[in-house]
Amino acid sequence: MPAAAAGERGSGATDRRAVAASAYYAPCPSFRYRGRHKLFHHALSCATAKRKARYVLKHRTHPRGWRCSLANLADGYGACTRRGHAFEFLPL
Repeated sequence: MPAAAAGERGSGATDRRAVAASAYYAPCPSFRYRGRHKLFHHALSCATAKRKARYVLKHRTHPRGWRCSLANLADGYGACTRRGHAFEFLPL
């Protein structure tokens, strides 16, 4: 198999994963807390996602029972999951 074909196949797999990841989250209206943030949710309401996202931004830690990726919190980005529920936020 030529290298170009192998490269195309690899990039196609990456594109499919990106589409699958974007299909996982549904958008919510943006919210303000120390700046504007875009909010996404999965398997929970936008109101709950917004409340939890504000908690994360205010307290700089995860809500009880949630697992969060907070490495980029200083940049305004965070993502949390809990038993099939998830939300993420990023700055606008």
